[in-house]
Amino acid sequence: DDIVICEAVLEYLRKNDISVYWATLKKGGVTKERLLSFERKVVAEPFFDPHLIPDLENFLKILKKAHSSTDVITMEETEIPRLSSHLQSKIKEILSKIADSNIISQLGEITSFREGLMNEYQNTSDLNAYKEMVFLDIALEFYVRQLVEKVIHIDIGAVKFFQEIELLLENLSLSFDWKELEICRNELKAAMGDVSMCNQNYFSALKVKAVVERVKRCLGTVVARCLALFQQKAVGVVDACTCDQFFIDIFSEDVIRGSLFFELSMVIKKVEPILRKTLGVQNWLIISPITTTKGKVVFVKQLRNVQISEEFKEPTIMITEAVGGDEEVPTNVKGVILINNSDYPDILAHVSVRARNGKVLLAACLDDSGVTAKTLMGYVGSYIKLNLIGANIEIQPLSKEDAKEKTTSAEPTARKVAPKAVASKEEIKEYMVTAKDFGPLVVGAKSNNLNKIRGKVESWILLPEGIALQFNSAEDIICLLYTSPSPRDATLSRMPSSA
Repeated sequence: DDIVICEAVLEYLRKNDISVYWATLKKGGVTKERLLSFERKVVAEPFFDPHLIPDLENFLKILKKAHSSTDVITMEETEIPRLSSHLQSKIKEILSKIADSNIISQLGEITSFREGLMNEYQNTSDLNAYKEMVFLDIALEFYVRQLVEKVIHIDIGAVKFFQEIELLLENLSLSFDWKELEICRNELKAAMGDVSMCNQNYFSALKVKAVVERVKRCLGTVVARCLALFQQKAVGVVDACTCDQFFIDIFSEDVIRGSLFFELSMVIKKVEPILRKTLGVQNWLIISPITTTKGKVVFVKQLRNVQISEEFKEPTIMITEAVGGDEEVPTNVKGVILINNSDYPDILAHVSVRARNGKVLLAACLDDSGVTAKTLMGYVGSYIKLNLIGANIEIQPLSKEDAKEKTTSAEPTARKVAPKAVASKEEIKEYMVTAKDFGPLVVGAKSNNLNKIRGKVESWILLPEGIALQFNSAEDIICLLYTSPSPRDATLSRMPSSA
């Protein structure tokens, strides 16, 4: 599409006739509807400026080189004599379909060819043949990237998007010896029967969503590993070459962008809105719920940037692009809003627990359109009130006076909480209990809630086995230290025999 559009603009600039522009697009198979289906829609005709012709001609050359399959064709010409007759036939079939618009079919054929190629070069003792087959494999991996990028800005439907994800996981499993990738691939294959129903059926969408979340965790690990592997080396190289700080910052990011992992993340971004819509997920993920909070809006790139050095003098609503999970909530911050929807802390992360304990609103904005994030950023420097309504957050602008916390001279009244009933020391026979003995007088809510769903969920959902120390165990042991002539023997007598 890029090539056809560039050619159409060039023809228009050369002839100053807009009908030539549309004729060139039509000849290349690009309709007005297709222009409107891109992520960045083309909604206007080009303007006439013939001075742009030389630049666009050079740009067209770059596009043709970027989208061509020169590497594959060159390697195929070198490799044909070394391949088995079966693979020779397959590579010729792949190359005969370079102009084919059925991208999913091409991806499937390339994946199948790479599997066969791997078997051949792993079993060869010819070092030169091995080297050339590896180069062919690298060229094919790059061709997979090109094919995915051809349709990345076009809505090809949920089923085809998931077929793309499956094939990308398959190709990554061929390129990287990483067990987690294989598990993700196998889980998605098992869930593919539910994909066609994921925009209609809640439980089908739930299954597929679980796999997608696991793949996203894989992508997070890739980012961490790339940073650990490349970033320090980048600092040394860039310093030696006296380059700008900018090049250090983006080095590892560019390594990731040059891999199939980046293509995988792009396709996943396409399917998440479909799943969220079916599951009824709102534009917000509420991690620490607070009904109402207000303050001055500030923006920080990362939450950890303001851990020690800054203390806010007035109630503050902080907007940030990154929350790692291990940070503290700064003093006087009443709300933390994460506007990067690709990563967010889980509900048991350190920062989440701190926010709950400190009565601080912690939420992630999942709005793919970016409208909510832009709205929030528009309030930076101003005062707002955030109202939690169900699973959504309502944003209300305030004056500085209205944002001030109202104080009173009266002492706050402590909320009376009924003491929790637990097992008495006389009832404790064994400190360590297994799941079958869990109960409200024995262990906490998380253990009991987990126990309640045993046998009630589908077999493909695995529940962790567990043991627990029951309530009052610590107090009982301390008492034994002072009351028993042999506290060690008394303590061991209350441990289960299997321990």
